[in-house]
Amino acid sequence: MPSEIAASGYKLVLLDVDNTLVPWRGEEFSPEVSAWVADAKAAGLQLCIISNTKRPERLARLSEILGIEAMRGKFKPSREMFLAAMKKFNSEPAQTLMIGDQLFTDILGGNRSGIATIWVRQMGESEFAGTRHISRRAERLVTGRLYQALKEEDDDLPIVPREGIFQRRIVRQVMKFLIVGGSSFAIDMTIRFLLLRVAHWNGELLAEPVGRWMLEHFPAALSHIKEPAKAAVYPAAALAGCIAILNSFYWNRRWTFGIHGKDEMRQQVRRFFILSISVLIINALISGSLNNVLPGHPNRSLFVATFVATAVGAVCNFLGQRLWAFRRAK
Repeated sequence: MPSEIAASGYKLVLLDVDNTLVPWRGEEFSPEVSAWVADAKAAGLQLCIISNTKRPERLARLSEILGIEAMRGKFKPSREMFLAAMKKFNSEPAQTLMIGDQLFTDILGGNRSGIATIWVRQMGESEFAGTRHISRRAERLVTGRLYQALKEEDDDLPIVPREGIFQRRIVRQVMKFLIVGGSSFAIDMTIRFLLLRVAHWNGELLAEPVGRWMLEHFPAALSHIKEPAKAAVYPAAALAGCIAILNSFYWNRRWTFGIHGKDEMRQQVRRFFILSISVLIINALISGSLNNVLPGHPNRSLFVATFVATAVGAVCNFLGQRLWAFRRAK
């Protein structure tokens, strides 16, 4: 493997530490890792560990054991460490390779820096709680779809293509969609919070008179709600959702899926809003239902309800937009 890397034109290999070289918080290298490092040195490759660990003493010990340099810097996927390592070893992006076990730190950071990457399986189950509960779950959500996209492109399915996994069209679309979705979520949440917790009317929260109007005009549908402010969640979610939908349409059409002209725009608008209204109904129903059953502080309940509803809507939205709303005519 190291000889093949060198033969491919690489001269610098950047390495992650935890769950790539050693188990999390471990300091004993397996015979396989030690042999790989020795083979890499024999092949003429320069090696460098890059890590954002908060335990520099441990990093120094690992670096000394392997006999290779180590660098610390900003949290990956920041490009700072990648660029600093290439500068230190006088290596160009095309001559540099990153090996790591985390998609959204090691691999994304490497690809953002213009270098190729190898995504390896983590060495063990133990790791930082945030990584296990957030990053790994996010990886599982996208891995299946990424693999299917690679198959659809009818190539030789290399484990990691030379240009980097984040250069794939489907991967870029997913990442852009998540960014647009994040902005729409922020818009949605901000508007809901302002309408339900900040805005006042005639000396009382705006949610109170709106909620009383909802209870008066829809008594059967809202019979399970006793507090007017909770009934106001439904119209607040609908209004916030409409504004978020407009933000999503504009940026997903122009940026995520790269459609700039007016061709098929009328049909795309129609499909998009049919899809969005369907998702909006689902969103409002989930928001209203969870907001009324979750215990604890009302602000926390509102946030959790909105987050769950938005997550479900995001999955439906991406699949619907990519496969239907913005699908180009053959």
